[in-house]
Amino acid sequence: MKGENFANPEIQVVLIVTEELPEVTMTHRNYFENYVRAYRGKEEFLVKIPEVRRVLALMEAIRESAKTGQAVQFE
Repeated sequence: MKGENFANPEIQVVLIVTEELPEVTMTHRNYFENYVRAYRGKEEFLVKIPEVRRVLALMEAIRESAKTGQAVQFE
């Protein structure tokens, strides 16, 4: 995203947004055990589809930014 800079219009202003990361209290084995139980209908999936979509969109934005050398709007 290109910000407005009246003194020098060639300078890009980039807003960096950060957020707290959740505390992870499980191992990869716990994740796969949950996946199997959830797939069988015995419990809820720990990782929800919207969370997966968000991560994939972020990865795509990173790839696009690396490819173009430009900041890419995410969300």
